[in-house]
Amino acid sequence: MGMLPPMTKVLSSIRLRSSVKVLKGARNRLIGELGAERYKRLGASIGEDVFIGSGSNFDPSHCWLITIEDEVTIAPKVTILAHDASLKRTIGYTRVAPVVIERRAFIGTCTVVMPGVRIGQGAVVGAGSVVTKDVAAGIVVAGSPARPICTVEELTQKWEARRSSALTLDASWTVGGGINIEKKLEMGRLLADSEAWVV
Repeated sequence: MGMLPPMTKVLSSIRLRSSVKVLKGARNRLIGELGAERYKRLGASIGEDVFIGSGSNFDPSHCWLITIEDEVTIAPKVTILAHDASLKRTIGYTRVAPVVIERRAFIGTCTVVMPGVRIGQGAVVGAGSVVTKDVAAGIVVAGSPARPICTVEELTQKWEARRSSALTLDASWTVGGGINIEKKLEMGRLLADSEAWVV
């Protein structure tokens, strides 16, 4: 049986992991807040604790028609449009309509949200979707155009079942947690034929 590290080393390690987690959270909030401030200046209504991923684009010519409620997560490279000029040269008009994303909704990376859409509370939009119609609260949609897949509750149960039999990793296995090259290589080996879940 090996020797236990001195208590001071253990406590230092715990403090370091805790500090990294706090800093990562602060960084993520800052990125989201910077994006939110930019769109608020253009007239968008954005609630509290909203995360807006890098590379996202809210319709700058009609930003005031976009409402995002509290605790919404918008992944990187999401586009939200409040106008559609696709037939401007044909009929001489541009369509404009508000977009509302309700509390605790999640919008996956590279999604396009079209004008006139309401995404319900707690709904999940899969990555790469094109949302052309309203999404009901608590529903998961995906695709182009986005279609209902299941409820958030059903997806949660499915993922919980998968997670219970999979490897769980702590935050030290992430960029925000300071992962090193050895751990990156080890992660590649560990996940060659499986998946893991990071706390």
